[in-house]
Order: sequence, then C-alpha cells, then structure tokens
Amino acid sequence: MLGLPVERTAVEAGAAFGAALLGGVAAGVFADVHEAVAACVELRETIEPDAARVETYAEGYERFRRLYPALREV
Repeated sequence: MLGLPVERTAVEAGAAFGAALLGGVAAGVFADVHEAVAACVELRETIEPDAARVETYAEGYERFRRLYPALREV
C-alpha cells in the first residue's frame, strides 16, 4: 500500500528478537543497532509492491484526507 518493498525476515519472533538485539547493543556485543541487524537478521523474501493496490490505496487515502476535516467536527 505504501509503494515500498517489504522485506520478511527468517525469524518470526518479532519483538522478542528485536529486544535481544537491543540487549546485545546495550551489553556491548554489537557497536550499534546496524551492526546487530547485519550480523543476526536473515531475510527470507522481498515482496515488491503491487502497483494496482498502491493506486487503489492512494485514491482511498486522498478521499479520507478530503473528508477528515469535515468529520472532525462531528
């Protein structure tokens, strides 16, 4: 919907995995977050945006942006 590729990681742990990486940075195992990600995060796949869906979302979002000011008063 945003017109950007989405990179899926091999690990599905999400927040816990991110917290572990941040802990490694805090403990000095990694110099910074970028180093931690480069060392530990493996990408499974990249999903390219679907142009038709991006366009549909953009149209709906533009409609929302036009209507929102009127709806705020309700």
